[in-house]
Amino acid sequence: GEFVLTGDAQQQAYAQARVASDKAQLLAPDAAMTHAVRGYLLAVVDNDPVGAQAEYQRAYTLAPNNGGIMNSLAIGYQTLGQLQPAADLFRKAIATDPLSPNFYTNLTLPLLAEGQFDAAEQTTRQALTLQPDYPYLYTDLAQIDILRGDAAAAMRDAKQETNPENGPAMRAMAQQINPDPKQA
Repeated sequence: GEFVLTGDAQQQAYAQARVASDKAQLLAPDAAMTHAVRGYLLAVVDNDPVGAQAEYQRAYTLAPNNGGIMNSLAIGYQTLGQLQPAADLFRKAIATDPLSPNFYTNLTLPLLAEGQFDAAEQTTRQALTLQPDYPYLYTDLAQIDILRGDAAAAMRDAKQETNPENGPAMRAMAQQINPDPKQA
């Protein structure tokens, strides 16, 4: 429902997800994934980041070595503005699954927010080595370039972004730091 549906169809999908989540909670109240899914619903559907974080924390308590749950908990921390705990958990998730480009990509955001551009670039480039066609990696690199004030690198990386929405947006952002105001 989140990515491809809208309107009534989306709301029906969310309602079905909630029913399934409630049933899973009844059948397996101490299963980490039931809490992770409930956290996701609270975060995405209900816009309740505090409630979502409580569910993610419960899931993490039940499955402290699950990289996916660490990733969800870290996203929750990030949403609540707690960047250092988020970065620490993303790193821990990477340690559980060093071949997941998603975990590296997620680590990039708190690093950028903390101004750690070199670490953010290194993390993004690691994800590129794992999966060169993974979406948004060139968006991340272009953002790093923009924050560094490097217009040429920003445009070079923005041109490589294949996502049909992010590519043009990043190229427009890269133009804004171009030293030629007419071209920008």
